[in-house]
Amino acid sequence: MKKRLIQALARLASVAYQDAYIVHGTADEYVLPEDIVEDVASLCQLTTKSQYTDSFNAVQREKLANLQRGLKGLGNEFWVKAHDLAAGQLVHESEVWARLRSMSADCLQSFGIDVREMAATEIDSM
Repeated sequence: MKKRLIQALARLASVAYQDAYIVHGTADEYVLPEDIVEDVASLCQLTTKSQYTDSFNAVQREKLANLQRGLKGLGNEFWVKAHDLAAGQLVHESEVWARLRSMSADCLQSFGIDVREMAATEIDSM
């Protein structure tokens, strides 16, 4: 579960990944922004279950909880607006999306991972 969580966080945190698979995705290789968010949200929720809490240190649990609150706070209004944006606008111009990306990167740093130095293809092979 931890490996899957880290990979999901990396997808949300990485501009390179989002450029490759959201902005410049092809018919065969693309990712929807809502799929990234849903994956992270469900995995963050799992980290609060008693069988998983010992897998994370206090800092990691705090950062994951902050991200989870941020994701819950999105609401339908964000998604309605997001669907009106071109993929490049969402990834490169949305302040809300940038904040989510930053929060996800912050979570990853608590695991000792910096996605800024990773290629998009590296994230899928984590």
